[in-house]
Amino acid sequence: MASSIIHMVMAKKINKTLKRNEKQILIGSIAQDISKIVDEPEYITHFADKEVKPLFLI
Repeated sequence: MASSIIHMVMAKKINKTLKRNEKQILIGSIAQDISKIVDEPEYITHFADKEVKPLFLI
């Protein structure tokens, strides 16, 4: 997975088009990375079904 910095940089670029609340966009872009800190599986912090495989693994 990309680093939090890369997620934030991409979120800022995308937000130039979306024009949303920048603080919320930035928090949302890295929120899923908290799985490493809280010791929860990524499927929980990414709001994903653990049975669903990412497209790059199919």
